[in-house]
Amino acid sequence: MRSFRIGCANWGSPFLIALVLLFVLMVAGCDDSDGGLKEDPRVADQAAGPAPDDGGFREDPRIADQAAGPAPDDGGFREGPRIADQAAGPAPDDGGFKEDPRIANQAASPAPDIEPTPEIQEGRLPGRTHGDRAHGIWPQVWSQHAPSVQSWEYKVNCGDASTHEEACFLSDLTSVVVITPAGELIELEKDFNTNDFSGEVTRRWVLYGPDDGNLPARGDYVFSYWRAGELVYEQVVPYDSDVISYPTEVTWNRTANDIEVRWAPPAEAANGMHYKAIIWHVDDTPELFISEVFDWNVDTAVLRDVPMIEGGKYSLNVALFFDDGYAYSDYIVFEWPGTD
Repeated sequence: MRSFRIGCANWGSPFLIALVLLFVLMVAGCDDSDGGLKEDPRVADQAAGPAPDDGGFREDPRIADQAAGPAPDDGGFREGPRIADQAAGPAPDDGGFKEDPRIANQAASPAPDIEPTPEIQEGRLPGRTHGDRAHGIWPQVWSQHAPSVQSWEYKVNCGDASTHEEACFLSDLTSVVVITPAGELIELEKDFNTNDFSGEVTRRWVLYGPDDGNLPARGDYVFSYWRAGELVYEQVVPYDSDVISYPTEVTWNRTANDIEVRWAPPAEAANGMHYKAIIWHVDDTPELFISEVFDWNVDTAVLRDVPMIEGGKYSLNVALFFDDGYAYSDYIVFEWPGTD
């Protein structure tokens, strides 16, 4: 009995009661299932965040549909600014090369300092084929053939116009260069004029080979068009042709103010070809150039009311033109006589 009273007195002591209350509070404050860990504060309205062993990495903030910001170790590279509504552009090691602006059937991207004409904006890039008439231009590789001449002529023309001052694709170019099959670079010369006699309008870039040159080699000739130091277009002309014979036995006669020219046609003259009778001034005679076209099946031409002066010296020749060049007679130098 004595021991029981001692136990009851001990149990009811303030010290023991305080221990029991402290124990109850500790149990209530703990959750045995989560080990005391709370939800990761970095997770917001999405699936559970990274597992404890992911090193603390979050979703890459550079993923599309979020603001693009360079990763600390990417050298500061962002998505290539050259990409526009197309597949990804070149890798960082591409040396800065852009898509070739010369690709056919795509809109040209002129350099900032280039003001493209409406014709360029509305057209398409000329293709790399002979006879392409995009932008109203076409390149030609021609042979020259005469009794003492075998040479070449490279040129590119605009289409028909009423005056050479009418603008076309070639008007504001600063350079036209031809690359031959051998890799030689030939720079053409601008030639825009209207013939005072015939009214023929010329809008072209052209260069004539030397009299002691060579006929064009077979192969591809690349015509490159430049404006303000920028390559804007390129065409290729495949050349694979032979020469034709030239007119012979050329004679002339004055009737009033007209000059009648006769010749013996070459055997190759055929439909689709044409002749030109050409007259130049000689020496110190006032400058004059006359050129007139005649059908392929004639052997006589009359140039009417020619503006030659009596006693002036001139040269005359007749040329036969075909698709890939021309053949011309010897030059005849003469003095324009007075009338009887």
